Amino acid sequence: MLSILQNPAYAGAYVYGRRRVDGGRISHGVYRPKTTKSPIADWEVCLRAAHPGYIGWEEFMENQRRLANNINRYEAGHSGVPRKGAALLQGITVCGRCGRRMSLRYSGPAGDCQVYGVSRRPP
Repeated sequence: MLSILQNPAYAGAYVYGRRRVDGGRISHGVYRPKTTKSPIADWEVCLRAAHPGYIGWEEFMENQRRLANNINRYEAGHSGVPRKGAALLQGITVCGRCGRRMSLRYSGPAGDCQVYGVSRRPP
C-alpha cells in the first residue's frame, strides 16, 4: 500500500530520477549499488498529467505531506503517529516545559495505570 501512495504514476505523472546511486559495496563478489530517494524537487523529469491518473497531483502531494508527518520521529514540533498502547494521547502530547514528545508507560500492581512522561536525556 505504501508503494502505491508514494508512486506518482497513480497521480498521472511520468517521473525520472526518483532515486539516485550513492556509492555501493561488493557483497559475495557482486557490486551492489546503494540507492537513496531523491526529494521531489530534485527529480530530473516530472511530467504531470502525462496520462490519466487515479488521483490528482495535489492529492498526491497532500498524501506525501501526510506520510512525512506520520514518520515516528522524536523531534519538537513533529507529531508522528501513535505506536502502541491503549492511551488516546500516545504520540500526540508534548511537554509544556521542554517541548519534547511525551511517552507512555504502564504502572500499578496490575500494570493498568497509564503514566505520561518525558525521557531525561537532552533533546
